[in-house]
Amino acid sequence: MIFDKINFIRTNAPFVHEYTGKNSAPMFRRKFALDNVADAKLYVCGLGIAYYYINGVPVSDNLFTAPLSDYRKTLWYNTYDVSHLLKKGENVIAVWCGNGWYNEDVVTNDWKHNEAEWRDNPKFTLRLDVDGVVTVTSDDGWKCKDETAILYNALRNGEYFDARLYDEKWADVDYDDTNWDNAVVDTNPPKGIFRECKCEPITEFEEYKPQNIYKISDNKYVFDLGQHIAGYARLTANCEAGRELTLRYGEELNDDYTLQINNMDSMYLTGSFQTDKFIC
Repeated sequence: MIFDKINFIRTNAPFVHEYTGKNSAPMFRRKFALDNVADAKLYVCGLGIAYYYINGVPVSDNLFTAPLSDYRKTLWYNTYDVSHLLKKGENVIAVWCGNGWYNEDVVTNDWKHNEAEWRDNPKFTLRLDVDGVVTVTSDDGWKCKDETAILYNALRNGEYFDARLYDEKWADVDYDDTNWDNAVVDTNPPKGIFRECKCEPITEFEEYKPQNIYKISDNKYVFDLGQHIAGYARLTANCEAGRELTLRYGEELNDDYTLQINNMDSMYLTGSFQTDKFIC
């Protein structure tokens, strides 16, 4: 078994079951040294979503690496060849976790994923083999940070990001994580069976530019892509620090250019449906 005797790890933050509008995405780091690298395989399972970096470089360009499952039955894991990302000397693996389907705190009319018995803070398990030797695993030797630039993230509602709290070097080997906490071994891991994810990954396909831009008021604009997509916005902002920008998403427009979301928000009883916030 790939993850036999290897633990899930998480931050020491208490789990909050209720919707609060605050749900940060924790970061993790682990430094290690290598004498030589010929062949390296990384095995990872992140609950709900996790992004992995080696020496500041993303391990994969896949957008989603933890598909939905009944976590009491199945835990999907991914395998990556990371030989090209490692180097002789000091290295670092970094992980950024999100809630995904695993910790859905939004109250809904029908689906009630917020009542799932497996819900808990995001966590991950990891194993790095270098030249056939288990070299790094997920344990309490990792450093972690609970409160990060992602202040809130929810599968159906969106993400709130505070750029004032973000350091783009956080996944680099020379980043100073002295003030970070130590990760803790999860004492209540899900009971599902590990299965390798073989499905076609969800990846970036194309970049779309707005076909029309409508100015609704001095501080409100509509960007019309001209077609439906599954995707996200790339935003460049030149504003004073602390300025909050709100992005709402919809499939149609009313005659007055307001969003027509066909009453979909009535299904989600807490938070703001399909809304991102960016703090400059």
